[in-house]
Amino acid sequence: MQTIKVQNPNYFNMIIGHTPSRQTLDSIHNTLRNEYPEIKFGIAFNQSDDPTQINYVGTDESLTELAKTNASNMLIGQIFFLFTEHDGVLDVMRVLKDVPEIDKIYCATQNQIEIIVVVRDEQRDIMGLVGDYSSTMPRSDFRN
Repeated sequence: MQTIKVQNPNYFNMIIGHTPSRQTLDSIHNTLRNEYPEIKFGIAFNQSDDPTQINYVGTDESLTELAKTNASNMLIGQIFFLFTEHDGVLDVMRVLKDVPEIDKIYCATQNQIEIIVVVRDEQRDIMGLVGDYSSTMPRSDFRN
């Protein structure tokens, strides 16, 4: 096991989640832009078959770079990092409920956290979170 500190030096709102599909980035992008046309955000996603291959999209270069940095630090497939300057992380969570490809939200916060990563052979996965975070919600709770 190891812990990896999530880089968020400016305390932006961040959402860390799991999705099996790279197309989710486009769905999140379109959903956020439709709801909040002026929103600034960046998302990065690690491919499932090669976690070093990072896909990304965003409306703000620095937020997108922050998401890419955190994704590359994790090296866990099917994980996405979303950073935004939008005032309400709960507003963003409400909108993300409309993205069916999202399996799980690990946290939604602007606080500093570390991710506990379990490593077995060549597999890596998130075991939990440490720090000051607002929620860890399984998909069933996220949808209700």
